[in-house]
Amino acid sequence: MKTLKPSSITAAAAALILLATPALRAELFLGPPNSTIEFVGDWFSGAAEPSFVEVSPDDGYIEDTGKIVLGATEIAGNADFRSQAFPLGPAAAGAQTLTIEFYFKFLEEVQEGDNVLVQFRFFDDFEDQGGNWVGEVNIDVPGNPEDTGIDPSLVGEWQSHVVADIEAPAEAQVADIRTSVNIFTDWGSGETHWDNFAVRTPVPPLETPVAVALYPVNAVEFDTAGYEGEQFQIEAYRPDEDIWVPVSEIITGNGEVISRQFSSRAEPGPFRVRKN
Repeated sequence: MKTLKPSSITAAAAALILLATPALRAELFLGPPNSTIEFVGDWFSGAAEPSFVEVSPDDGYIEDTGKIVLGATEIAGNADFRSQAFPLGPAAAGAQTLTIEFYFKFLEEVQEGDNVLVQFRFFDDFEDQGGNWVGEVNIDVPGNPEDTGIDPSLVGEWQSHVVADIEAPAEAQVADIRTSVNIFTDWGSGETHWDNFAVRTPVPPLETPVAVALYPVNAVEFDTAGYEGEQFQIEAYRPDEDIWVPVSEIITGNGEVISRQFSSRAEPGPFRVRKN
């Protein structure tokens, strides 16, 4: 039986370049919705002065996308933003490990002891945007720089942070991401920006050729060398129905690399390539 061979992938968007490493090729993007703040929506927020929060459509890490502004100029009030809940798919109930990644920027010097708290929270279903809380992973930013690798002296520059090998609780089916100041941690170091949240899990074994979802660009690319004349179709996963549905025409292999891109609003993925 032939195995469909993934091609080398380079997805570039405003200086963000993703190479086709084994880790990238082997992961599915699970959420959250509107992860790159491509439009104002899908995020909940609230604030009590002097803390502040805003979902902005401009100046995100990716060109022509937005960001979330969060901060406080003194340790008082509170503010937070929260994603919509999203299904954990094949990583539900701890069946597979999870990775969370996000980008952030400090606009002012971070004072000693100040931290923004990012919470990766787990719930048992979608009821009331999350159901019953069953656990969470708490991430302090900048935390202890020796442990996190986050540099609090990098003012005005985007940084990324990744936490891997997370195992969801046995009851977990759904997750969200909440980020806050002056609720659980102290923060008076001014404005911060947030963008490109992504939760991923390894692609589970499939009888059909392997699926890929590229983040933040929703695209599928596969090499048909050795498959001239054979037919393929791209399918997208619909978590609300737990089914895969066709999102492309029938594609005939021509021995070359074939690529398809989709609007992240219309086709949020993940995708897989199925050989007919």
